[in-house]
Formats: sequence, structure tokens, C-alpha cells
Amino acid sequence: MAFAEDLSVGQKRIREKTAEELQAERVEAALNEAGRTGRAPGLVVENPGQFLRDMYEVWHRQGGKEGGRWRNSIRKMREQWLTGRNHVPSLHQKLMGRIKLTRSDARALIGLFLERWRYVNGSAASVLASADGYAAFDVDIQLRIRDALLIAAFPSKGKVGARSILMPPRPTNTRAHADDIHVDAFIDNYRQCDALVTFSRNRVVVDPTPPESMKNFFYLFNAFYEEDRLNAKSKRVFIWIVDFGRRLYEEDQSFREYFNSGLLSLLFQSFYSFDSERDRPDEYQGKILGQLRIFDSQRRRARWQWFLERSVVIVENLRWEEFGQLYGDEESQIAKIRLRDSGVTAQHILPLDVPPRWGGYLKNLGGRKVNVNDISFTNFYKKEGWDPIGDEKKIKRYAHARTIMPSEKGISDAIIESIELPSPGRSYDEACDIIYLSALYRLSNDHDLDSEEMTAFAYLRKLGFNVIKVDDFMRLFQPVAQLGEP
Repeated sequence: MAFAEDLSVGQKRIREKTAEELQAERVEAALNEAGRTGRAPGLVVENPGQFLRDMYEVWHRQGGKEGGRWRNSIRKMREQWLTGRNHVPSLHQKLMGRIKLTRSDARALIGLFLERWRYVNGSAASVLASADGYAAFDVDIQLRIRDALLIAAFPSKGKVGARSILMPPRPTNTRAHADDIHVDAFIDNYRQCDALVTFSRNRVVVDPTPPESMKNFFYLFNAFYEEDRLNAKSKRVFIWIVDFGRRLYEEDQSFREYFNSGLLSLLFQSFYSFDSERDRPDEYQGKILGQLRIFDSQRRRARWQWFLERSVVIVENLRWEEFGQLYGDEESQIAKIRLRDSGVTAQHILPLDVPPRWGGYLKNLGGRKVNVNDISFTNFYKKEGWDPIGDEKKIKRYAHARTIMPSEKGISDAIIESIELPSPGRSYDEACDIIYLSALYRLSNDHDLDSEEMTAFAYLRKLGFNVIKVDDFMRLFQPVAQLGEP
């Protein structure tokens, strides 16, 4: 029985490999036919969006990997290749199949794929490669293929931009490109924001397993760290909002909320504890000395210090003695602050109910009706607004959910889906201002009673939320004796 199971797994892997090879052969044959005849074959005419999806996936794989990451990444497409007249706005959303492609978009993408069709640097064919190591179709053939594909995709040639096509969505259970797309999209927003806010009652992360959560957390925040190393003036902050729960044995939700908070603490601990191959000193990168597992602890400490200096956790339902043990000397200062009711409530900080404006968006997120407590939300906050000339919104909002979908053979598969959300209302926008200011208060050593940061911090305390530093948050999960409780 065990042998039969192993055989079926092996056969499945063979089928997956063959599917990729067949896809590549199908795309190559169509391109060659278009280059030879100047006309697109029937499969392009029938479904140009699907062909462009196949062409993109083949091109992506043929770029290979460099340092464990895909060489043909969306980040490089956006910053190095698709620039100037070839710029494709909302590139990530279009490649994900969420926004339609115009004729100029398709023209830029097809041109990029044909110019860098296969990475061959270091191979025998490299003599024919471009300066950056790519083999391309002949220039005249490129033009013939591109024109044939555009005519098939946009028959009304005289009305440029009048029609558009949609690439089929990338299968959400295929994780081949997940790191590349996820990190590139997040870094693009991260470069411009003042704060990255993540909140959820049950699932602060939506990865299928805790080990995957730790791995992806380290990968993402190490990328943020590398980004900030290039920009010493960066003052962005990270904010997480969780609920410790009422911690009642008879209440199931209390266990979910407390586990969610504990998992967040574990993510912080793993980010502190793990090394990366990049942490090895330069003198140990050679072929011989590189075999030694020697890492530079100073780099690990520098990364952790960077993380501590800009990270806070906002906790609901923290017991008085727990907060008092950490910041007991602040109670007398907070009591002196006079607060006015701004209309912001606990619902606007960490929602218990789905905001009405989000109902249609979240209704079937993840393939089924999802409880708002099981959704992880991400806000990119920019105090000056993302588009000061036009729409002055301060927050880009995203929702992420995971669901288990059974396959035809009864094997469950985890599907992760993300969508962008509109503003749920003015009070929710004002809540983000309060959250950001309260984080600045906690991270600052200069506490002015008349400052708006101190007022925002006190307002959150009034609503039942406590803003604490990451290392103090981790202390809450140590044995109670270390917190000074009897």
C-alpha cells in the first residue's frame, strides 16, 4: 500500500513536469508559426488572454533562478524593463488577471518576452546572447510575431485602446511564483508608505502551517531590512493589532485569539533567531570556505535592532496587571489627559463585524463565506496621501484569506486569495491616524503630554487597546513568575 502511494506521488510529479513542457512546446510552436507566416495560429485567436498567460509563465520559468529567487521578476519588469513609453501601469494586478490589458500593455509585454525569451548566460549559446545574458528571437521575426499576436488579440486595429483583454487568473494554489509576486508587490508599497499595519483576531498570517508562516515572515521582513539599508533616512513603522482574548476556558473564541497572539510572538522570535546565507561574512563566500557554516552575528543583531526600533503591537484585552508590569509608570500621566470623543470605536480599530462597504468584497473571499475574524488585513498608511494631486486617500487596504478546497481525488489544498479594499468609512480612516500616532508615541523616548501622539495613545487606552513594543510583547508569553505575578 505504501509503495502504491509513493508511486502515485511520483506519477503526479511526472504529470506536472509534462504539463509545463507541453505548455512550453505549445507556446514555442505558436510563436514560430507566427514568425514564419505573419499570422497568429488558431489557439491565439480563440483565446488571446490565455495565450498571453501561457507565454508569460513559459518566459518566467525560462529565466531561471538567481540566489533562490526568480530572475524574471515583476520587480525587474517594472523598474528595469517596462519603463518610459513601455510602462505598464498596475502591472502586478494585470499579471494576476484582475485588471484588463490594453493594446499598449500587451505590446510592451510581448516585446519584453521576445527580447529576453530565454536566459542562456554561461551556456554554449551565450555567444548569441544579449549583454544581460538573454537569447532573443531575430529582430525581424520579433516584429512579425508581435504584430501577428496584437492583431489576433485586438482585431479593431484602427481603434487603439478601444478593446482590452483579461489574462486568466493565476491559479492560487500554485506557489511557484508566490514569493516573487508577493514580496515585489509589498516592497513597492513599502517604499512609499509611512506605516505597515497588519491586524486580525484569528489569523494574523494566512499561511497553511506555522513553519511556512515563519519562513515567509523572515523572507518578507528581511527584504524590508535590505531595502532600508539602502535608505538610511527611512522611518517607516510596523504595527500589528491583535486581541489577547478574554481568556475564558468556556469560550472557544478566547483560545483562537490567544493562539493568534502567540503565533505572532513566535514569528518575532524566529525573525530574531534565524540566520540567512547573506549573513555570512564576505571572506567566507569562497567555494572552499563557503562550506563552513559561519555566520556574522553582528548582522543578525543589526537586523533585529532595526526591527525593534520601528515595530509595535497594539493589544486588546490586555490585563491591567500585565500592562502595569511593563509600563506602570505611565498610568499617572495618562490620567491627566483630557480626551474628546472623535467617534472612533473599538470596531474601527479591530473589527468584530464586516464594515458594510466591504460586504460585497469579502462575501466569497477564499472560495467560501469567510468570517471576518479569519481574515488578515494589511494597510499601507501614508500620512500625506498616496495621490496628493487627485485622490488624497492615506491608506491602501488589502484582505487575505485561506480556505481548504478538496480536489477531485479527495486531497485537500490550501488556497490563499488577496483583494484590494476601498475605504470602509471616515471613522476607519481616522482610526488609522490614531493608530499611527500612538505607535510613534511608543517608539519615542520624548513624551510630551500636549502632543497629538500622547493623545492618540491615551485614546486607544480608553478603547481598551494597549500599545507595547515588540520585545515587551514577547515577554508576555514568558512564565508568569518572570512578570512578577504571584
